[in-house]
Amino acid sequence: MGRELKRVPLNFDWPIDKLWPGYVNNLGGPCPEEGRTCFNGSTAAAKWLEAVSGLIALIGEEAASAPYAEEMKRRGRIWPHPYLEEWGTAPRTEMSREANKRVQDSGTNWQTRASQFYIERAADPPKLLPLTPELIELVSGLAGSPLESTGGNNSYRIEEAIRKAAGVAEGWGRCPACEGHGDDPEKREVAEAWVRTSPPRGEGFQLWTTTSEGAPKSPVFATLDELCTWCETNATTFASFKATAAEWKKMLEEDNVHHSEGPNVFC
Repeated sequence: MGRELKRVPLNFDWPIDKLWPGYVNNLGGPCPEEGRTCFNGSTAAAKWLEAVSGLIALIGEEAASAPYAEEMKRRGRIWPHPYLEEWGTAPRTEMSREANKRVQDSGTNWQTRASQFYIERAADPPKLLPLTPELIELVSGLAGSPLESTGGNNSYRIEEAIRKAAGVAEGWGRCPACEGHGDDPEKREVAEAWVRTSPPRGEGFQLWTTTSEGAPKSPVFATLDELCTWCETNATTFASFKATAAEWKKMLEEDNVHHSEGPNVFC
């Protein structure tokens, strides 16, 4: 979940968007190899695998949402995801035989043919190939579950499937210096003794983000209704998506702030 309700004192004045220090454990320090062979506990190879797995997961999730594409576009959601449109080697339609023949027949001078090529491309620019149900079958097979039920776990499950298929040793992708913890082993004992401390509890209502360690996203209000009215205009449920005050109240009371797009739930 990216948003949650907290009850804090009415005079609680911690700055909005500033991490609450009681949620931040800085005692362990970075791994001695951080930035060289360690990247937050992972090796460079593991980070590459993470990126590739995330792209595969995105392709499958966009394929699963394809039947709802027009509805999503009407609601302001870019579909397919810009990452796929910006991916230079994504599969796209090729120039038609007729257009290619016009290029070939435009002359022997390479500049003339190049000019004709760009004319043809401008008239019929390449488009991403369709995101078909075959992709859903493939990606859900890698993820080990139907895409609509795994949500944010898709990428991680795909990583695990690729590791298993490759037959790499246990611990592959973990930094050997910190054993995947991303910290300084010599300071680990002190860091592990740290105790998480929540902000003081009170009568007020405040929206907090959980996409980081934790920070306020709204002023403090005396009632939940006042907070929800503020959220309707000033807060998002996920990315740039918003909700009505009534929807906010229901989600906050159920501790389930989210945004739905077809079969996909984002939070």
